[in-house]
Amino acid sequence: MAFDNRLPNVVAFGDSNEYVFGPALKRWLVAAGHYPAEQIVVKYRVSSRPRNWLATGDRLHAGDFGNLWGTRGQFSEGPPIAEALSPATVLVEIGLGGNLGLSDTEARSVVALVEQVARLAPYARILWRGLPPATASNGGKVATRATKLGRYKRNAALKRALAPAGFALFGAQLTAGHDSAAFRRGYLDLIAMHAGGPAPGDTAHVGTDAALAYERSVLASATRADAVAGEQVIRGPWTEYVHSRDEMEVHVPQAATDALVSQQLGPRGVYGHTPPPRPTEGYAADVVVHDAWIRSGPPSFRWLRPGIIPIGTPLLVQDWQGEYALVRGFDGRDWGWTSRANLRFR
Repeated sequence: MAFDNRLPNVVAFGDSNEYVFGPALKRWLVAAGHYPAEQIVVKYRVSSRPRNWLATGDRLHAGDFGNLWGTRGQFSEGPPIAEALSPATVLVEIGLGGNLGLSDTEARSVVALVEQVARLAPYARILWRGLPPATASNGGKVATRATKLGRYKRNAALKRALAPAGFALFGAQLTAGHDSAAFRRGYLDLIAMHAGGPAPGDTAHVGTDAALAYERSVLASATRADAVAGEQVIRGPWTEYVHSRDEMEVHVPQAATDALVSQQLGPRGVYGHTPPPRPTEGYAADVVVHDAWIRSGPPSFRWLRPGIIPIGTPLLVQDWQGEYALVRGFDGRDWGWTSRANLRFR
């Protein structure tokens, strides 16, 4: 079977760590009987950051990797994200942050990406998976203080950017203060979930007093306290990271990823969410661009000159295929097909 964005689905995308987190999430969801494998779309791009995943028309888009959001040929499997997301999308996992720049532009791109996802998938639970901590490589090399501190700074920057957008924070205590069945947006603080460490000279253990003291000294070395505001050293439940190891101290190995997803995140309801049933009359939306071209139906979706749906027109989305939607006006007028990117669901 092929992916169908009109059926319940999951979309996960991000940087090099999504290479292991995305498949781990997919395996757990399939094994738990939540979704068939073809309804879970995973995309990743090494060294990418939020700006790379924005649509090309967004003024914050950084195009050094091309069009990650909409290019079909960028990845080997599944549809582009622009087509995969829809009102039927139940869960979106965004795994970005390890390459985040610490500028205002980068922070604004984080919120812009969330809004971009929510525009096409208005009923999805959005989980931003934070960057993992820097620990030690499989060769026993402990990450440098600068590398560790950079991770803390980026983690703090992501949480600052996402907090106004209503993201619940999940760390060492995954669901403390939150109903796992009710939250719509969440930030998975992997650094807080990690057990802490290891310390130089003892790369085989995490959570020791020496390891935690080393982490605290790294935080204390920040020249600006506000850069790491809110970051703290916690004995989290995730110990497998340092035991399995990867070639790089900032990459998460598959065994550790599977353990986190299957033992910590999945069983606690972090991935659970049920969108409202599809309304019989269609999903309410508004035209939010000036060039909402009217198109023919499938398979060509040709622009029907000079047809344009005026900006601000309230519509009912009755069906969709790929990145296009079949719409009708609140007044009963049949407009035909237009790009879903022209619309904002209510």
